Amino acid sequence: MKWLVSFLVTLCLVSQANAGAWPRGHGKTFTSASGELWQDEQGYLHYYTSAYLEYGRTPKLSIGTITAMGSLSGADNEIFAGYTVWQKGPHVLSLETALHENRTLDFAGQEQVSPGYGVGLSYGRGFQLAQRNGWITLDARLNRSTKLQEFKFDTTLGLSLHERWKVMTQVFTSTIDGETNIKFAPGVVFSVNEKTHIELGARVPSRDAERAAIKLGLWREF
Repeated sequence: MKWLVSFLVTLCLVSQANAGAWPRGHGKTFTSASGELWQDEQGYLHYYTSAYLEYGRTPKLSIGTITAMGSLSGADNEIFAGYTVWQKGPHVLSLETALHENRTLDFAGQEQVSPGYGVGLSYGRGFQLAQRNGWITLDARLNRSTKLQEFKFDTTLGLSLHERWKVMTQVFTSTIDGETNIKFAPGVVFSVNEKTHIELGARVPSRDAERAAIKLGLWREF
């Protein structure tokens, strides 16, 4: 298992967690890197890595980039902007727009580029449970490109168990050409300090649980 641990740590250091509906804050920067690893039915290993950067341009406006690469999905690049349209008490609502492209190789080895755009709406709410702080986010997004149209709806529920430990569970729903896929992603987050956090979790497809992936991520704020 030493090679597996080493591989995951490497993905963590070179490879997304974001604020969801909450504004980043003027002048603040958030970065994250994550990697996933799973095995298919034939025993082949597959990976997915991503790097995320977000900057608070104003108290309500955030801009950022996402870069991702997978053994089955090719390379993805995105630039985005999120704006907080409403915030009251523990509730917050934000809009997001994005431009993105996907790069893959066809059977002849030729690169295929598929540009597109995305629009989304995010709702977040903080709460307390047994004197512990928690949060819930609901994210809906429509992605369109020259290859496909996708509707995504993601749910995140998190709870702080300790000043250094958080638990969360996420449900990712994606509908492409009328076919819906759901993935469950439980995880734990350890705070190394106020600005650095490590996430360890899993991603389990509802239809193909044997292809569950291990996930490792690193978050950094400055």
